[in-house]
Amino acid sequence: VILIGLGWQLVVRLDTGKYLNIVEKLLLSFGVGSYAVYIGVSSVGHFRYDTTSMWCLVAVLAIFVVPGWLKIPWLEIRDLFSLEISAARIDKWNCVIWILILSVSLASLVQGLAPPNDYDSFLYHLSQPQYELEVGRLGIPWDRNVQNMFFPKLAGNFTRLSLALVGPGAAQMMMGIFGLIAAAAAGAIGYRIRKSRKVVLLTLLIFLTIRAVIWQMATVEIDVALAAYSTLCILCYQTWRDSRNSKYCLILGLLLGECILVKLYGMPVAAA
Repeated sequence: VILIGLGWQLVVRLDTGKYLNIVEKLLLSFGVGSYAVYIGVSSVGHFRYDTTSMWCLVAVLAIFVVPGWLKIPWLEIRDLFSLEISAARIDKWNCVIWILILSVSLASLVQGLAPPNDYDSFLYHLSQPQYELEVGRLGIPWDRNVQNMFFPKLAGNFTRLSLALVGPGAAQMMMGIFGLIAAAAAGAIGYRIRKSRKVVLLTLLIFLTIRAVIWQMATVEIDVALAAYSTLCILCYQTWRDSRNSKYCLILGLLLGECILVKLYGMPVAAA
């Protein structure tokens, strides 16, 4: 919610042509606002990385987010939820698909509370943030001789923030949130190219039921985060194609940068 509030101010100012609907604004705001975690954790953690410093960072971000929160049309969001509930009551298939989406989403998030058990998390995704938390500051563990310490840090900083605030379970569930963002962005793309409500809902369900997605939503692996930012890039690109407004290219550029900051494999996304 904090990230959406931070990104909302920029997205709304650039959306002068009103081409974005409320869901697209929320999704793109999350993407743009993610820079706050990347810059904040890296800057503060360079000097001190522990529970106290990360809670202070969250408090500062919460202060800056107030103007964005005040501008978000909460009543419009409530009406959107009411509309979807009404549509589900009228069409039983919409209701069934929504139940499946919510069930799979909840199961994928809850499984993140299980103890870490994947190889990459033990090797560097979770072990390096845990090492930094024990040391008390961010840094490169030169004595460990692990090349993974030079990888991009955006998704890793989400793990660092969650790990310091709550623990490994929260860090794994944070990646689950990225899975939900990716699914919602895929559905938003379907809506933008004028697909029916059933097709949009099935898009969400199909993405969430991919075996790799279900597994990675319960780990601190970063591929789901890359999928989220990549899908947001496609959504923003489609908006630019529809509007031909160069202001959306600024949002697209920020999102492409985040793809690279998540994983080096984001470079082909940016190049494409």
